[in-house]
Amino acid sequence: MMRGLLRLLGWGSAALLLLGFVGRWSPAADSLSILRPYAALGCAAASVLMAGRSRIVLAALAAAGAATIVLPFLGQAPVPGPTLYSKNLLAGNTAMEGVAADILAADPDFVLLQEVGDANLQIIDLLAERWSHAHLCRNSAWSGVAVLSKAPFAGETACTERRAVAAAPVSWKGETVWIAALHIPWPWPNDYGVRTEPEAIAFLAALPGPVIAAGDVNQMPWSHRARALARAADGRVRTTWRPTFWLKRTVPLPIDMVMAPHGAEVLRRPKLGSDHHGLLARVAWPG
Repeated sequence: MMRGLLRLLGWGSAALLLLGFVGRWSPAADSLSILRPYAALGCAAASVLMAGRSRIVLAALAAAGAATIVLPFLGQAPVPGPTLYSKNLLAGNTAMEGVAADILAADPDFVLLQEVGDANLQIIDLLAERWSHAHLCRNSAWSGVAVLSKAPFAGETACTERRAVAAAPVSWKGETVWIAALHIPWPWPNDYGVRTEPEAIAFLAALPGPVIAAGDVNQMPWSHRARALARAADGRVRTTWRPTFWLKRTVPLPIDMVMAPHGAEVLRRPKLGSDHHGLLARVAWPG
């Protein structure tokens, strides 16, 4: 009986782990990447108790799963580069004075906001004295993504057709860099999210120049979605070790992240009336 349960744990965990790696071809499988930490742990536990070839296979799968999970959390001592503050405000959150105070204290170069709606639109005015250049893409009364900048924009701004990306060009160290705020809808089984994801990827890939992107991706940082967005932006996924959102207020998820060509150091900021923590990132940039 115990041997059978052990085999079920080991090979069931292995199946879940492997399915999460085929997200490129299946949105449903990509959604299973949320279970990868638990599947890797199951493989590791079973490998300790099993013998022979099964132990080796399960241990190798656990190691491969753990490696992909850990990579997005590895910060680095960056060459001084731009700083950004990213925040999903929560559409119904009216406590904008607290959010504005935290952003003012952090004093980033750029502010990237998600769920900018009718109830919290005042945040742009509260920050306008220091971040006077604003680009807002609105998709509904509750849904908008915005890029705020201290420096003037260096050209025309852009929005995706669906709720996904707001992007603005700025001049940094003599070259034009695109700053992109992300809010990609929930993945499978949400059909809108499945249809929006390719548009966001193509949009980022078409931006002419380096891209620094951040926001609420509604997926795990090791998922195909996150990696595909980062590849399109020619960047690396980075986030904080501490979860930024709790699904059903119980499951901790790191679904807010930063994507930059040379990586970034990422710190978590308070919720301040939202259901998401904010992120403060210093982006690595060539000297």
